[in-house]
Amino acid sequence: MPHHRILFFVMMTCLLGSIQAQKKTKTVIKLTNPSFDGTAKIGQRGGYYISGWQDCGGVRFPGESPPDLQPGHFLVDLEAEDGDTYLGMVARDNDSFESVTQPLMRPLEEGTCYNFSLYLAASAKYSSPARKTGIEVEEALARGEKIDSIQHTDPIVLRIWGSTDFCSGAQLLGESEPIKNIAWKKFDFRFEPKQKYRYIMLEAF
Repeated sequence: MPHHRILFFVMMTCLLGSIQAQKKTKTVIKLTNPSFDGTAKIGQRGGYYISGWQDCGGVRFPGESPPDLQPGHFLVDLEAEDGDTYLGMVARDNDSFESVTQPLMRPLEEGTCYNFSLYLAASAKYSSPARKTGIEVEEALARGEKIDSIQHTDPIVLRIWGSTDFCSGAQLLGESEPIKNIAWKKFDFRFEPKQKYRYIMLEAF
């Protein structure tokens, strides 16, 4: 299985909206930290650091590291669309993949149509060190060393899940096309939950 990398970014504060056609009203559900603001750093086991978001990959695949806040690591140099940082997620050759979740301020309701938009990009470069080394590529290059590395540049998709609890992924609400664009591109989704969901989960796959 090839190695993959996806970088995704949510620009607007009020990103997730609901429309109840029978009442002709629009309700907006705000996400916490939709732009993934923070200090750019690599994801490390034993703790999570992106305000408003929780790591699901470590729960589903114990021992794997959580997503990164980019740019500036593993040769990723794409500038943020908004603010200074964005979230980077991978799908790996051992069939593990990264995902994040957060509880919603109000639940997604059954039978209601929702619109959801975000910005996605693939990284033109993503050089991850082989697991046996554990050294960052930038550090090795600065020291003039060569290390065994993995390229995460093949297209993958983003999946959007509705969940009744933490990281459960109860209903697949949306799935992007394979992400090939290396500049930020807006993707729009429309979905209707089959039941009430209190969590939203974003998954690289």
